[in-house]
Amino acid sequence: MYIFWYHFNMDNLEQRLRALGLEEKEAIIYLVCLRLGKDTAFHIAERSGLKRTTAYFILNNLAERRLVATEKTRKATLFSPAHPRRLQIQVEHQKKVLDDLLPELAALYNMDPDKPTVQVFEGENGLKRVYEDIIADLEKKAEVLFYGSVAHLEIYPDLIQAWQRATKNKVYRIRELLNVDQFHQEYAREISKNKNPHHILRSLPEDSAAFQNDNAIYGNKVVIFSTKNKLFATVIESHDIAQSYRAMYELAWLQGKDYM
Repeated sequence: MYIFWYHFNMDNLEQRLRALGLEEKEAIIYLVCLRLGKDTAFHIAERSGLKRTTAYFILNNLAERRLVATEKTRKATLFSPAHPRRLQIQVEHQKKVLDDLLPELAALYNMDPDKPTVQVFEGENGLKRVYEDIIADLEKKAEVLFYGSVAHLEIYPDLIQAWQRATKNKVYRIRELLNVDQFHQEYAREISKNKNPHHILRSLPEDSAAFQNDNAIYGNKVVIFSTKNKLFATVIESHDIAQSYRAMYELAWLQGKDYM
């Protein structure tokens, strides 16, 4: 009767340790360590019924998690269990990590298909990621619409050169509505060298207010580039929002004048 109770109790403890995040063999080794106290990997493996190499590997994993302490002697390495209170400390730490992470995870949670998703990309690397996404959409033979000032590209010559190389593709369909100034006139001349008949540029009427930033519409996404002080690209993904921006774009496009 005692033997039955003992094994039942050990199995029960093992299951509850696994509920705290320990793997099955980790729970077995930890329970053996609690019973033996300080001992060698050989004896711990023997009592656990696991191979010595497996037990040694798991003991090192538990040591990294500070659930087992190691002590090297002249004859062998001894392993001793940390007080079970260490498990409580770990659980409390995990709870704090989750509490800090939960708002960010909740912001990503998007079960509602009509709920817009928003991502912010910062700096040159962030901008590259956005342009790579735009080019991926162009490769699907979709049309990309730009409107605004591309003056920020002057700060990143590598980026503007990469964009010009990418837009040489005669299949890509791009429309850009730009400010009318010397920089954008030069930009239009450079783009015209690609001789892509599907890449059309127009300028705003001369008497209209100038764009202060650049914007893009592609797929179900709207990109708003912020160029003041630091460069940010805010990507809003929503079918309805993208369609609304397209409708406004078409109205502005009708007022534009072909650059070339």
